[in-house]
Amino acid sequence: MCKLIVPFLFFFWQRNYPFFFMFVFTTTLLCFFVFAMCALRIKKLMEGDPPHTVWKALQRSPASAFLMAYAFLATWFVGGLTTFHVYLISTNQVSTWIYDVYMLI
Repeated sequence: MCKLIVPFLFFFWQRNYPFFFMFVFTTTLLCFFVFAMCALRIKKLMEGDPPHTVWKALQRSPASAFLMAYAFLATWFVGGLTTFHVYLISTNQVSTWIYDVYMLI
């Protein structure tokens, strides 16, 4: 059974891998963008009239504080996944190991 399904999955994985990688990569870029825009918003609030401390700026914009925390945590996850797949691509280990491992069963 396994020897019939694995070639299909191997073919499917090879065809869709570039799309998967671009999805993970653009998600990482989006996390960086959200974090930077929220940090810019906090900075603008701090420089407003009257000037605020960081704590006051975060109190005035709790959504920015939440999004910064969320984007920071998400960046570690998807950034690590992107880094891992860049490593796999650079060492030419993208999906051949899947086929080799399951063909031994």
